[in-house]
Amino acid sequence: MFAVMVLIVAVVALLAGGIVTGMSGALARTFAQEGWGDKGPVMVGRLSGGLFHMGIVMGATGLMILLGSLRIFRAKLRVVLQVLVGVLLTGDLVLVGKRYVEVYDERPLYRSNRVIEILQAETEPFRLKLLDRGGLYDYWLSTIFPHYGIQTMDRPATSRLPGDELAFSNTVGKNLLRYWQLTNCRYLLASRERATRILETPGLDKLFETALAFDVGRDAGGLVVAPASPTVAARYHLLRFKAALPRAMILSRWTWTDSREEALQKLVEPSFDAIGSVLLSKRGGSEKYPEPTSSSAPFPVRIVSYQAKHIEMVVAPADHRRVLLFNDKYDSRWKAWADGKPTSVYPANYIMRGVLVPAGAQRVTLSYRPSLRWPLLSLGSLFMIGAWGALVVAKRAFAVRQREQPQEGAGSAREGEEN
Repeated sequence: MFAVMVLIVAVVALLAGGIVTGMSGALARTFAQEGWGDKGPVMVGRLSGGLFHMGIVMGATGLMILLGSLRIFRAKLRVVLQVLVGVLLTGDLVLVGKRYVEVYDERPLYRSNRVIEILQAETEPFRLKLLDRGGLYDYWLSTIFPHYGIQTMDRPATSRLPGDELAFSNTVGKNLLRYWQLTNCRYLLASRERATRILETPGLDKLFETALAFDVGRDAGGLVVAPASPTVAARYHLLRFKAALPRAMILSRWTWTDSREEALQKLVEPSFDAIGSVLLSKRGGSEKYPEPTSSSAPFPVRIVSYQAKHIEMVVAPADHRRVLLFNDKYDSRWKAWADGKPTSVYPANYIMRGVLVPAGAQRVTLSYRPSLRWPLLSLGSLFMIGAWGALVVAKRAFAVRQREQPQEGAGSAREGEEN
């Protein structure tokens, strides 16, 4: 029966190949209308050839299986036919792999260029904003920047932002300079026209500088970045935003807000000093919220280790309490230690992290510690389900045993009467 089914599939494939061959002209025109151009005839030829190939191989395989199942042949001959089927299918897989599978070396796509070299020369973490969505936007965003660990303000895999990020973007994003400043956006990648407008706007020329003017092309190996020269026109500019906040900084001035929403509204006020102060949001309850005792200038922070769930930083000691502003998204599951002792983490500037640093502390550690509540509840639920199942099985086994005992007793009584 199996051999007959294989032969039927072979006949259907051969018929389909003949039909595609007869309609090759019409199918090629259809592919051309869909935008495939001169590749249409090639696609039709590959399709018909593949169907004929499938029909011939399936027919030969089905025939061998059918002959091998007939009892008119000796057992050794049937074994030989089965081996031939295996050899045929293995050889067909090898030939198909050589004809239809083309190995593509992607390593040239990820080769470095002058833009990457400039960005990797930065010693502290930062973010980059792609201002133009045309051209090689997807290539920069989805391929080469993730490969080199360069963080961007754009997210290729996120179609919808979380609520707090959306609120921050819609509110603070109305003032792009403030938005880029608060989010540690140190670089902008822009077209020549957009970069020229930024650099020629009064006031902005002091905030931005050109890190690289360049042109982009492609060769057989991938992307080619050519710095501007008398013979190379600069179609793109990599701009450095000098007013961007660092990823981490120590501040002696902060202001408490009763909620994150209140902090969000204060961020857009012109009077807010984003460089010298930070807004911390209260978490409610009876917790005491310390006030600043000094107005010292902000200090830089040296990031010793920066990983997805663990960050270590070194700060200069001081004789008063301070706040470490870390410009990554706040989450209550982030915990902090100052010189090994636990300290508090608050929402800072609505969406970032603010860590209270006691006087004299020199080393601050941030670590992501997810709650064990849901895993423990899941394990508890599984345990209860397992215990309930075991109880049901035991109860049924006990009931069956109870039903069998009277029958055994009755059988023993009848044997005694017969004796």
